[in-house]
Amino acid sequence: SQVDPEPIPDKTPKDQIRRIVFVAGAPQREALPKFAKFLGSVAATVSKRPMYLHKSALAVCEGAVSASEVLALFQKTNAAGIILLAEGLPGGLADQLAKVGDAQDIFVRAVPTEDLAKRTAAIDLVIDMMLLKAD
Repeated sequence: SQVDPEPIPDKTPKDQIRRIVFVAGAPQREALPKFAKFLGSVAATVSKRPMYLHKSALAVCEGAVSASEVLALFQKTNAAGIILLAEGLPGGLADQLAKVGDAQDIFVRAVPTEDLAKRTAAIDLVIDMMLLKAD
C-alpha cells in the first residue's frame, strides 16, 4: 500500500482538509487511484468552500486482509475516513469494517463498482465527508 502519497498544497485551510484512506481489492488496482482522483476533483468543486481530500493511503488488498490491518493504517495516517471499492475486496472485509465503523464512530463507506464514475454518487459521498473531522 502507498502511504501519504502526496503533500498537501500550501495554504490549504486546515478546516477544508479531509484525510481519507482508500482501500480496494486486487481486481480494482487500476480503478483505485482513478476513483480517488475523481472524488478529489468533485470535492474541490462541489461547494463554495472547496474540500481537499488528502489521499492518506491507497491500499490494495492482496490476499486475506483483516479489518484490524485496515484500521491500523487508518490510525497511523490520522485519517478521517475509509472509502472502500466494494467489488473484489477479501471476503467479509467490507462488513467487518462497517461494523467496526459503527461501533467506533469511524466513517466507512463501500462504493459499488457501478457508482465509481457517477458524479451524483461522488457528490453524496463528499457531502457526507464535509461532516468529518478536519485536518
